[in-house]
Amino acid sequence: MLHPHPDFEDELRIELPSPLAGVILTSPWVKFPTDDSSVKRNEGSDFICKEAVNRWSTAFLGMYRS
Repeated sequence: MLHPHPDFEDELRIELPSPLAGVILTSPWVKFPTDDSSVKRNEGSDFICKEAVNRWSTAFLGMYRS
């Protein structure tokens, strides 16, 4: 929220009157690749499936156009 993607539309940006006091991450997204052993090992229990990670990371990077 503090550092949105530069292509994000200005009219959709959120202006906060003060800094956030805290944040809860239910499934932190720390990297985009989905071909390492951790992804394969946790495939049945990850909160977000590999296909969704691939689609969303591509969309975030500006390469996905539906």
